[in-house]
Amino acid sequence: MALPSGWASLRIYPPIGFARVGNSTLDDGWFYGPEVPGYFPEPNNGFKDINGAVKRQAARFRIYAVANDGKVLEINKKSGWDIAWKIQVMNKKASWYTFMGKTQDGHFKPGYTTLRNPSVQADLPPDQRDKLIVDSGIQSVSGCNAKSVPLAGKFYGSKTEPTDVYLGEARTDDQGRLVVLAGRGLSKSIAKEDDPYPYIMTDFDSPDWIDDTCDGWITATITSTASGKSVDAQGKARVIGTTPKFANGIYAPTSLYDLMEEVYERKKRAAQGDSYNVGDVSWYKHIWPLLQRPPLLSWVNGQANGGHGPNSAGNFFDEGWQHSLSDKSKVNEAIRKGVIMRMRLPETNKKYDSARAGQAYPYFMPWLSGDGGRTTAGDPSTFASVTELQYDRLIQWSEGSFDTTAVKTYQNFDDIPVEEQPSALTKAALEATIGAPLYPGIEMSWNAEDDKIYDFNTPFTIKPEVNAGDLTRFLSLPWQSDFYMCRSYWWPSARPDTVVTEEDYNIVSQSVTPANIAKKLNDRKPWERGLHQNYTDVYSDQPLFANTDMAKNWHKLGFIVQRPSFGPEPIFVETQRGIIHRPGKETLPAQHTPAKSGIVGGPLKLPQPDSKNQPITTIESLRTHLQTAMAIELATIPLYLFGMYSVKIPDEYANDPRYYDPVIGAIRGVVAEEMLHLSLAGNVLLAVGGNPKLYDPRYIPSYPTFMPGRVPKLWLQLRKASKANIQTFIDVEKREKTDTPPESDEYETLGQFYDAIKIGLKYLSSQNHKLFYPETAAFQFAPGLGYQAKERDAGGSVVVTDLDTALEALSIIVVQGEGSPGPYDDPDKLEKDHYDVFMDLRFGPAQWEVYPVVENPVTPDYFKIDRRLYQVSLTFDAAYCFLLRTIETLWHVEKYSNRQNLVLKNMYGIMMGVLAPLAKFLVSQPISNTERAAPCFGYYEFKQGISELKQVQDEMAAAINAYVSVTKETPDQVAVHGYSAMLETLLPIQTTINNLVDINSFEKLDVGPTKKFKLPGVENRGAKGFAKGA
Repeated sequence: MALPSGWASLRIYPPIGFARVGNSTLDDGWFYGPEVPGYFPEPNNGFKDINGAVKRQAARFRIYAVANDGKVLEINKKSGWDIAWKIQVMNKKASWYTFMGKTQDGHFKPGYTTLRNPSVQADLPPDQRDKLIVDSGIQSVSGCNAKSVPLAGKFYGSKTEPTDVYLGEARTDDQGRLVVLAGRGLSKSIAKEDDPYPYIMTDFDSPDWIDDTCDGWITATITSTASGKSVDAQGKARVIGTTPKFANGIYAPTSLYDLMEEVYERKKRAAQGDSYNVGDVSWYKHIWPLLQRPPLLSWVNGQANGGHGPNSAGNFFDEGWQHSLSDKSKVNEAIRKGVIMRMRLPETNKKYDSARAGQAYPYFMPWLSGDGGRTTAGDPSTFASVTELQYDRLIQWSEGSFDTTAVKTYQNFDDIPVEEQPSALTKAALEATIGAPLYPGIEMSWNAEDDKIYDFNTPFTIKPEVNAGDLTRFLSLPWQSDFYMCRSYWWPSARPDTVVTEEDYNIVSQSVTPANIAKKLNDRKPWERGLHQNYTDVYSDQPLFANTDMAKNWHKLGFIVQRPSFGPEPIFVETQRGIIHRPGKETLPAQHTPAKSGIVGGPLKLPQPDSKNQPITTIESLRTHLQTAMAIELATIPLYLFGMYSVKIPDEYANDPRYYDPVIGAIRGVVAEEMLHLSLAGNVLLAVGGNPKLYDPRYIPSYPTFMPGRVPKLWLQLRKASKANIQTFIDVEKREKTDTPPESDEYETLGQFYDAIKIGLKYLSSQNHKLFYPETAAFQFAPGLGYQAKERDAGGSVVVTDLDTALEALSIIVVQGEGSPGPYDDPDKLEKDHYDVFMDLRFGPAQWEVYPVVENPVTPDYFKIDRRLYQVSLTFDAAYCFLLRTIETLWHVEKYSNRQNLVLKNMYGIMMGVLAPLAKFLVSQPISNTERAAPCFGYYEFKQGISELKQVQDEMAAAINAYVSVTKETPDQVAVHGYSAMLETLLPIQTTINNLVDINSFEKLDVGPTKKFKLPGVENRGAKGFAKGA
């Protein structure tokens, strides 16, 4: 349909509009984006609704007809036209390539850069990977005040069933103009339905994540209400659904308007060559809008505040500066030249390359990171610069060639002359964006610098053949991940760095004269305070805790808005901030109560003999005796492990994996044999038809407790393994007379107790031909799958099938430890019993240091001391109990491969990869001036219906989260990593736990990665992080 006679053009404005996400669902939970250049009114009642949810910014589109004589008409209901709109938006980020900066070799080249979600439709071109593209389809809306039309699509990722993704909606206003609302800011992983926020592992390219940002095209057909004739608007407008802008009224040094203006200027510059002239330069249109940006940024950025804040030498709002900078006389030429000397040369002109290398330092402006990554001293690609057009205008200004005629400004769109309205809409939309740095960017990436996407016949217009989703596919997935990383040196006009809090503003404003308020607002707080920290600058393979936190909590952060000022400087203050995380060092909800302790069954007791002459006369009594024997073995294991964990490795060997400590080795050997005794007693119990139990509150004692079968009483206590305390270990293993039947109704010694079991086995075997069940052999601990003897002649696992093998198993228990009559059965035997091992430590020459650990700790006691330690101790208890459940399970599993997994992955993994490092962590943590924490070996009550392994994994994740510090920063905005060492210990433990196998399925649970993975050819290790070389 041709344009009516006399019409030169019919186009949609702005040619590129921006809708911003928000999580408000109220009818009034949105507002119109800026439509007047330089004017950013605060929405009624702020940027959040009455529920504290973020309001969405709507993008409104109008149509203007320009006549051949230059007259302009807005096409709407009032001017006699009906409008039918069509719109399609897409989110293609998940289908695109992993992010690479424009200075990186091979950026976005197929076959070089890795695809995002490489396991999904990897053989297809990115635009055809439809399972990873959210497409709204072409939607239509027309008339006035039209009902909203949803813009939504489906995302499959690696799943077979899709996830619905709402990208926004389209409606019209009372004149038929198009109004586009963005999504709700929802980002999530679809990998696991019950875990939408697993740890983010990469800065920009999270697999199976989706967010609701997007971009797309808009077309329109207008119909005359008088004639009924219709005509299509020329070209396509674009809408970009993007992130909130949290700093209202504060500009980036280079906006997308500046960048696109530069792209269009290049054509003119190339055509004119040496005769190129930048044209007229206006103080009010070109220079002051740029020079005011550093002092505006001082309200949201620490570096800018240091150089251009209200109390800084470079406060360009100061009246003296205003006069000097706007005066084009020779008197102030030196000042103008001094300013431009501090401006970093534009990177797009090769003639500046050599000089720019000397400007790769914070001394020059703007002090922001560049398209090549975070600021790195000596690398010019990592420092932002103004555009060449901005710089050329500054040169002309510095030479005194500029106009100081005032430019009329507006606050009401309808006051703008209709001839100026199309360009006003264009500029208002684009100037509130980020045009540099683009690594990858906020609204668009460095594709905004690509002249191939523009229609050079119309300013600021994208070519019609550029498809929906193509403008934003380069950006971070999810957007919140990069949004957190962009601290300090990136985009403070959209994502603030440091701010004046509302509380500080109220205090100052009520205590000083109005004219001095700005200069007295000296305290700055991190905008993202309350979010967890990242540690990738120090430990590059760690998850991005803060990025994940941002995905969950972005809507709770504050908006920076202008407050009344009575001096030359404007004042900007953080408002409407929500509560993000626990206050201070709290790591658990206030209503959380500590877990109950393991004091349930009381001290262990030996069963009474059936009679003096025949202590065991029934199979039930035999099984009770054997279960008690297991409980006794279990009671001594924490005693020895606790002591072993308390031994301090000499500092010079603390990080040397080759170091062998003989004291720790001696105790570990005893522990291994106690585990053997446990399994042997269990094998005998299983062989006689019993059901061996370990995970039972009756068999998991609380310390201190009594050792049964000892007169006088012997206390079992969790204490440090000092030489003096080794005496308790000796007393536990003290030799006793055997082959002595009980002389009363109770066993007086463990020797009598074990002899009673032997006697009972012999008696019942003679009375019952079916005492043993040989078919249980496949379910027992057997040689080669469990205990490995230290000495070649030591006893090991015995598969019990008859009386002889049962007696052999019990003899190993007695000879190695409990009830042993002497150090050796054979004088040539290499293996020492436990008594002699501890005697050698107690009275031998070995010397060692121990940590001053607390005695007999109970996990709930840590709750009031330090809830982080409480969570670590709770995790230890859960892992210890899961170890017991694993051992129990082994007596019910026949398949060798499953048994092998349970032994090698779980038993060894828990003992060496979980309990030992968790204990090492605990004993390193002070709980008072004189004591350290220590493991408790308490009873952890697993919830029914949930995998025990999953519960251990959850406790470990909570322990890590407890030590991921909330943001705390030094004045120069480099993060303080107070808990890096803790995380360095805890994260490998989490990896071990996540590699354990479930005791029901015998397979690993799908928990996703807990460490960052390396993508081929791509640098993805916290690539933004914090500035270096400053």
